[in-house]
Amino acid sequence: MKRFVLISAMIFSAAVFFTPCVFADYIQFTNSSYEAGTGFGNVENVLSIQHTPSETGGIAPPSNTQTGDATNTSRTWTSGQLTALGYSPSKFAVVFNINEPGSAPQVNLLSFQLNFYTPENALYGSAATNNVPQNGLTPIGGNGTGTAGYLMMYHQEGANLLNWFFADPNRIVGGTGSVSLSASGAENFYLAPAPVPIPAAAWLLGSGLLGLVALRRRFKK
Repeated sequence: MKRFVLISAMIFSAAVFFTPCVFADYIQFTNSSYEAGTGFGNVENVLSIQHTPSETGGIAPPSNTQTGDATNTSRTWTSGQLTALGYSPSKFAVVFNINEPGSAPQVNLLSFQLNFYTPENALYGSAATNNVPQNGLTPIGGNGTGTAGYLMMYHQEGANLLNWFFADPNRIVGGTGSVSLSASGAENFYLAPAPVPIPAAAWLLGSGLLGLVALRRRFKK
């Protein structure tokens, strides 16, 4: 009996020791628009995918290896590069930009995830969208690649994958994504630093709370 208990304990300890670190970071699609994008020259683009009627592709190190429908404007970024541009764990979001002709303006966002790599190009962890698919999405602010788009908020949970990424300037981030109902132009996902636009619902909630505080003070007087 003692031998059985000892063996069970050893198996359990080994399983715990060799279990890979699990991250719970995720990316949440919002209906808020991000208006800062004005073309590829002014955004930190990660992934562009183009095909008809569906798009699926990815970008990864080394040397910006493309898979599927990724275009040559897709690229990876090191933590050092993004830090120099003003990014940090608290200043980090993703924007989904739609570029479709007027005759077929709607697309479905099926998936997207950021993939984080060690300096040796080994995949360390991923943060994926947790509330997709999002169907019937239309371009924001007109057509064009690298322009305004839908804001996707990055949420850090658990072991904080984003903190791990920014702790070493040589760590790398890439991405994979999938879109359906595409007709022509390339859809792209680019990074956006904070201050990130606050969704309208949050503004309304904040305004309501401020109003209650003001009313309470007035009542006391």
